[in-house]
Amino acid sequence: MTIPILPDGPTSAMSRAAFIAAANSLVAALNPWGVAVNAAAAAFGVTQWNAVTVYAVGDRAWSPVDFQTYRRKTIGASATDPSADSANWAYVTASLGTYALRGLTGVPNTTAKMDFNCDQVVLVDTGGQTIRRSAPGSKTCDTGTQGRNGRDQAGVFSNQWVHFYYTWDGATIATRCSVVAPPTGPTLANGETHWAYIGAIYFTTSLRQVYIRGSKAYYQAGQAALSGGTSTSYASVSVSTLVPSNAPSFSLFGAVSAGFTNNDWATIQLTLSSDGTNNMGNILLRAQNVNSAQSFGITGAFNEMPNVSQAFYYIIGTTGALTTGATATITITSYGIPNGG
Repeated sequence: MTIPILPDGPTSAMSRAAFIAAANSLVAALNPWGVAVNAAAAAFGVTQWNAVTVYAVGDRAWSPVDFQTYRRKTIGASATDPSADSANWAYVTASLGTYALRGLTGVPNTTAKMDFNCDQVVLVDTGGQTIRRSAPGSKTCDTGTQGRNGRDQAGVFSNQWVHFYYTWDGATIATRCSVVAPPTGPTLANGETHWAYIGAIYFTTSLRQVYIRGSKAYYQAGQAALSGGTSTSYASVSVSTLVPSNAPSFSLFGAVSAGFTNNDWATIQLTLSSDGTNNMGNILLRAQNVNSAQSFGITGAFNEMPNVSQAFYYIIGTTGALTTGATATITITSYGIPNGG
């Protein structure tokens, strides 16, 4: 059943006649809207809350006050509507959904820990049911320990991507880290039922130092992907330890240099590609009438590149007189995170 869209309500900027007309239109639409909401809720197996029913932990009911669905947190009955009873009821969506984050920040605590915070998190269970929590507060995830706010495995991490998650056990928000990426997610324990993806950070013998802001991870210091590159035909450069496989994109910073001949000219062009065929951008250096033989270089930031098989391609083109061959250096500065932020 389709739930109708409610008409716009009255505002203080309206004339008296327009205000009354808008109010009447809204009130008239509320009854069929409520009927449709009730039918939609029933279709998902959710019944209307009532004050005398004894609910078990995990039972769902929809509120006749705001027509939203809530999940019972404790055993018992209550005369207070779930929309006003956060001690006993937790808000959930009435339909299937996915995880999402708003206002996410991640900051290194030590080389083994990350501190995470966000304005809002939507967590999902294995059945696709979601729960939304606001302002969960700062949470520290420790890769050096197993359990809540730590690893989901007994073994330590080593030279691999570590994926971080928020988790929910029906009462509190915590974190977990795992070698398993979405959509599978972490191994939950200790009553945890829901998770939301935060992002991935590479772990050698410790965590690479990154800042996370929303759906991007920024390296505190650029990570070298290529040093002294000289290829004059497209050559592949792997970023498998610098960009996670589930990253939608990543950003680069490039530099190119060469020695120029006295009183002559030359140009150098560094070109990048995501597939070894199509040009995604370039850096061009040109010098002319140089009064002595010397070296020159130029740097520049490239736009985001799509993450195609955790690699990119580069090529160096030159014209004119050079005393030394052109070389390129490329670093990774950030990568995207598919966390819904």
